[in-house]
Amino acid sequence: DINLSNTKTTLNNDQYQVLLGSFLGDGYIDYQDKLKKVGRLNISHSEKQKNYLEWKAKSFNSLASLSQESCKKTINGSTCNIQNQFSFTSKLFVLEETVTLKSIEKLDLLGLAVWVMDDGSLRNSYSKDDIKFSITIDSNSFSLEENNYLVSIIKNNIPLKQNLSCFQSNNSTVVCCN
Repeated sequence: DINLSNTKTTLNNDQYQVLLGSFLGDGYIDYQDKLKKVGRLNISHSEKQKNYLEWKAKSFNSLASLSQESCKKTINGSTCNIQNQFSFTSKLFVLEETVTLKSIEKLDLLGLAVWVMDDGSLRNSYSKDDIKFSITIDSNSFSLEENNYLVSIIKNNIPLKQNLSCFQSNNSTVVCCN
């Protein structure tokens, strides 16, 4: 859109990592053109993660706002409590390439941290001699093959000093650090 040409920005590396982590997690990219080179990042989180969402929004020079107030809904005959929902949509940005699973090869520690904050949970197991921490990332929207690919990217890209092992289990990616 010629009228939007002055609003497009190029992402810096930190913004790109937030984009990748969010793409794997709770965000989605709304492409504004047929070539999928100009996009906006859209993310929603509950009120419990409002500060985290505001941090993401600020990294894109955007603001988070209330997008859905809490309410009670009936779904299939059951009453559900819906929490306040907050969201942000970034300003337009230009991408060098369409973001796909292949793009995740550029994932670094910041991108992994965002993905873990979106879809991860910490598990601790204690034995007599050591403490083992594992992070399970609920990556069940990916196939077994895609999860194995994600595990290989984490193993190759993330420079952790701890003993790092990654594996795919029940359509979740598990990262273990001893």
